[in-house]
Amino acid sequence: MELPLWVTKGCLDRPLDARVREAELHPGESEALSLALELQADPLILDDLPARQLGKTLGLPIVGTAGLVFAAKQKGLIPAVRPVLDALRAKGFRLRQGVYEEILEAAAEADPST
Repeated sequence: MELPLWVTKGCLDRPLDARVREAELHPGESEALSLALELQADPLILDDLPARQLGKTLGLPIVGTAGLVFAAKQKGLIPAVRPVLDALRAKGFRLRQGVYEEILEAAAEADPST
């Protein structure tokens, strides 16, 4: 999936999608999913696992924060993903260790001693 270099923010024109409302997610994720369906957004940025799973079920292309950081490196916008991910984690951003390691491996920044 090709990631754009911009983020769009907007408001819903219609009520929450019924499938999203029934999932009882956090209001922010619910609105983001409904807006993505309304606008046919590509991709939708989500980190919450239940929201990501629902988005995929609804056929939405989903990317997480770690994926955006990786894309930024691929586009030459940042020199490395490790410092960015480490800074996010230090501020309380939850990122599963396996995902962290996968991103570092894909970015050719994995620790060779592991």
